[in-house]
Amino acid sequence: MLFQALLLTHLKCTRNRRGDYSSRGTGCVISQNSSPSSKTKEHQLLLLLTIHTPLPRIAFVLLGTNKKRETGAKFLEAVLSFYLCKINYILITNGHEFTYNALPKRIHTHKVHPFYQICYKLKISHRTINFRHPRTNGMVERFNHTIRNLVLDKYLFSSIFEMNGQLVEFVNRYNQEKSLESLNYVIPAQYLGEKKNIALQSIVM
Repeated sequence: MLFQALLLTHLKCTRNRRGDYSSRGTGCVISQNSSPSSKTKEHQLLLLLTIHTPLPRIAFVLLGTNKKRETGAKFLEAVLSFYLCKINYILITNGHEFTYNALPKRIHTHKVHPFYQICYKLKISHRTINFRHPRTNGMVERFNHTIRNLVLDKYLFSSIFEMNGQLVEFVNRYNQEKSLESLNYVIPAQYLGEKKNIALQSIVM
């Protein structure tokens, strides 16, 4: 059986007081009218959560509005509904939406994170990347770079809905239409169908 793994990370996007959207901490600008350096209390934090599997190179995206623990659990549930192969292993970042590892010692908790609860229930092995070493999950970082170049830097967005639409459209085309050299120039959805006899669905907003 193919070994499956998911690598999760996020890009941070903010909305300024003029209503335009820009990224923060990722080196890209979503709207030419926005200013990533003009941090105000009116900024709204958005999380672009992504996965990219080693084989068959399936991608998935979901926009979240906060870094709460429920956001990571909701994302994993969406991934499991979309990606019908058995998932054995997950590599995640140390964000609060995925783990309690980054909590200060003074507020350390023995509670089990909702994301971990799902993993335990489904017997999915999981671990976090090393702190301050994003290259540990370099594959998904490269995919995020592709999203930045081909979507976030390319279009101007007037709303979260429009941004989400462009992201979903791009990832659906990637999964359903793009021939990849790493798969011997086979489309990811086609590869999944031939190897696992699973018809990959499209992401629906």
